[in-house]
Amino acid sequence: MQLVSLSGIKASERRQATRYLRASGIEIGACHMPIDVDHRCSNVRYVDSLTVAEIEERFPELSGHSIVPTDVICDVVSDGLHPFSDGSLDFIIACHLLEHLPNPLGFLKECHRVLRNSGILYLAVPDKNYTFDRDRQRTSLAHLIEDLEGHTLTVDESHLVDFLVHAAKQAIPEVPRQRKQLFQRHLDRSIHVHVWTWEDVAELLRFMLTGMGVKWELCEVYLPKGVKDESIFVLRKTNLRAETVIQHFDASLELLITREQSAEAFIRAFQEAVAEKESLLERRQEALDLAVHELIAVRAQLQGALDESRRELTAVRAQLQGALDESRRELTAVRAQLQGALDESRRELTAVRQSLGYRLLKGYRRPIRWLFPPGSWRGLPYRALLRMVRSLLDLRSRRKHAPP
Repeated sequence: MQLVSLSGIKASERRQATRYLRASGIEIGACHMPIDVDHRCSNVRYVDSLTVAEIEERFPELSGHSIVPTDVICDVVSDGLHPFSDGSLDFIIACHLLEHLPNPLGFLKECHRVLRNSGILYLAVPDKNYTFDRDRQRTSLAHLIEDLEGHTLTVDESHLVDFLVHAAKQAIPEVPRQRKQLFQRHLDRSIHVHVWTWEDVAELLRFMLTGMGVKWELCEVYLPKGVKDESIFVLRKTNLRAETVIQHFDASLELLITREQSAEAFIRAFQEAVAEKESLLERRQEALDLAVHELIAVRAQLQGALDESRRELTAVRAQLQGALDESRRELTAVRAQLQGALDESRRELTAVRQSLGYRLLKGYRRPIRWLFPPGSWRGLPYRALLRMVRSLLDLRSRRKHAPP
């Protein structure tokens, strides 16, 4: 089973409705948006009041679009479908055409004339609630009957004013010449003369059964369902008894509308679920964004505190480094002083040692001279000389205290 997205429902339902189109038929006013039919079993001729060149000239905004060639030139407003004889067509496609016509019921009666028995009318009509016509008044069935009975062929000025004021949102000029030019410009471009909801379209189709003697069998209905701007009605020409046709039409309409309303309820529930999910995601994103902003703010605060701590640490480190350098300088000065004092003490000790050594040697000059002839002790170390002197003193002391 292939699922269709909500955005693709319009194209999907249009394709499904074309399954009734077989053999030879026409599409009226296709311009650059023809209905995509299965050309393997359907042969379509395109009917329009203008040629391709005239369409491009009148609608310059369609430049660059592929406009289907006009096979039959026919103005359905004034001439109906006179190029086609009774019962000569297998299907007629009128997509977004009916609302542009001054006499819609007359056109539908003409479609019924040229269709063969069991021929198909593919009718797509915009719903005012989903288009730029939403602010306009709905066209009543009584008004359509008046247009049918009066054989209306032109657009009444009241329709032009209603369209310009409520759909085009334009002011009506007070100058007659400007007013006439504005009206003619929009008439040439073809306005929505009538506006309906799907209920109005179903009502006028049923009136054709009960009030005009036209016999339609309702094959398919596709409503806007809140996701597209049109209703599609597929009608089949029949020769059954009028009472049977009306009963079948009413039963089919009730069944198909029930199906469409159920589908609309499902779509609405789906849209609400999607909207709730999107709302939840938005709230979640908002909460996430708020948390991110708070995290960024906290991070900025922490970064500021860290930078401040680093600056304080750098200042303390500079102070400690200054104190350490000062202590090193003081220590160096004290060390230099101590070194000087030590050197001075060493010099004084050396002087004392030299003085003591000289005195000791002076008292024992003779023994030393006897032991060491002049010049023989000069090369001896100072400590060795002291040891020798101590040895001599000990020897003297032992001789002095020896018994006789």
